Amino acid sequence: MDGAVVGVGNTALARRPELAPAEAIHRLSDLGAYGVTFHDNDVFPFDADAATKEKHLAPFRKALEETGLVVPMVTTNLFSHPMFKEGAFTANEREVRRFALAKVMRNLDLAAELGHRAHQRNLPGAEQRHPVAHALHLVEMVRGQQDRGPVGLEPADHREKLLRQLEVIAAQAVLRVQQPARRALIGGVQAADSDRLGAIERTRVPYIGSCGALDMVNFGAMSDVPACYRQRHLHAHNAHVTLMRTTPEENKRIGAWIAAKLNACEGPVRFLLPLGGVSAIDIPGGPFHFPEADEALFAALRRTVKQTANRQLVEVPYHINDPAFARAVVAHFREICRV
Repeated sequence: MDGAVVGVGNTALARRPELAPAEAIHRLSDLGAYGVTFHDNDVFPFDADAATKEKHLAPFRKALEETGLVVPMVTTNLFSHPMFKEGAFTANEREVRRFALAKVMRNLDLAAELGHRAHQRNLPGAEQRHPVAHALHLVEMVRGQQDRGPVGLEPADHREKLLRQLEVIAAQAVLRVQQPARRALIGGVQAADSDRLGAIERTRVPYIGSCGALDMVNFGAMSDVPACYRQRHLHAHNAHVTLMRTTPEENKRIGAWIAAKLNACEGPVRFLLPLGGVSAIDIPGGPFHFPEADEALFAALRRTVKQTANRQLVEVPYHINDPAFARAVVAHFREICRV
């Protein structure tokens, strides 16, 4: 038990008599636990007002101080109350989504007060199945709170920072990064087969794509790189992952391969070109900064994609990790999905 962190959640089916959270902390301390994690409503009731919440938190804080236990994580309960039956951030009712956001933000404040290292928010099933809608609802809710006034979102610059982070999350949820394309053509681990993007073609679902990390091919440890690539520009990401920089000629082939796939898609397609760079290490001064190779990729796509009102290349003058690029992705997602 030495060094352990123990949760005090109440989700078990078979339960012993209820134990006050403060008493649980003392018992855990006696057993040698290092810390305690909990859901907010393990400590105070779901419908607690400020006074009731403080009444429950006071002995909890006191027990933490007396025992020296730390709080490495606090979790917001967004699943047990019937109001969350359709999800929390993905609920159909706007007020439920706003309530969920306010609940999370209050618990972020609580977690910071208790000296946490991380805050966790459990996703109901709806959020797990629809991460894009979940992220977009987060963006919507933060913007709505900015309009309606603070609910645990002060100061204003913190709200704006959270909004930017959520927009990046939304973009990551809808981006179909084309890494397997380069592996199928050049080699590397996890190579794709010829049916890559086939589901998009067959179902005609709206598709947002970009060319993330098409500056590299993945291999295992440096010793695992095939002999034919040993003299190439290699970068050790870590002891177990080696990256190889793609060349302009390879990027031409990758661009043509992706373009052929996009041309077969009859549903709404927006494929975004991040003109400022395609990966975290494809930046000025970065180990894979090679503008000529990136331009070869972009030129092949411009030359080969048959653009229509439905199928469009979108050139974005930002790096793929720039929040402005994420906002562009979200905007085009909203356009073609009408959300």
